[in-house]
Amino acid sequence: MCGDGLLHGAEDCDDGNNTPGDGCSPSCRIEPGYACLVPGASCTLVFCGDLATHPTESCDDGNADFD
Repeated sequence: MCGDGLLHGAEDCDDGNNTPGDGCSPSCRIEPGYACLVPGASCTLVFCGDLATHPTESCDDGNADFD
């Protein structure tokens, strides 16, 4: 059941609620621009330059330059 904080079946994420716009959609799909790494936890906004390599990035050197 989407919104229970546990991953089931085809869910990509489950942050424990059904609120849209917080990284995990009401249908338990990861919303663009977010990473949802821990079921039951809030998703985090992903951006180039945050020094963290997220699933949508191949690297992150701490700046937004494409070098």
